[in-house]
Amino acid sequence: MLSKIATEKLLACLTKLESLCCISGLGLMALLLFADVLLRTLLGNGLPWAQQSAVYANILVAMFGIGLAAASGAHLRPRFADNWLPTTWQPALAVLQPLVTAVIFFLFALLAIQLVAESYQLAERSTVLQTPVWPMQCLLPLAFLQAALRYGLYALHPSLQPIVGLVQE
Repeated sequence: MLSKIATEKLLACLTKLESLCCISGLGLMALLLFADVLLRTLLGNGLPWAQQSAVYANILVAMFGIGLAAASGAHLRPRFADNWLPTTWQPALAVLQPLVTAVIFFLFALLAIQLVAESYQLAERSTVLQTPVWPMQCLLPLAFLQAALRYGLYALHPSLQPIVGLVQE
């Protein structure tokens, strides 16, 4: 079992990795779209692969943004049921909620692994780029596994969960 300090360090590393992926994806997306628009404006012809590549960069941002949203307590969730259960259940729910979320993300990761394997076996290719799609799809299970790990760690040490709605700095 991981100590609370080791868990904090692991969560901090996950957040740094997710931040790096998101910032890189946003930067790449902006650069590709800017170059495409600039070339279209100046030369009348842009980069035919830029938009599809920018979509891939956006997928990178979206998938690793899951972890960043969870790390800051900013993820979307229905709040209408927050007061349905007695407050005396709160300690158990502090463990149960992230545990259930971790299991769900793990199941998503398993489905994503199956998707990647099928895309690889079928040799599916991007229509625009004519590249195999499975390497890009590998982001799906990776991001879901990272989210499952994060929520599993929150279940292990509930005090490390961010306060929902409060952005941490």
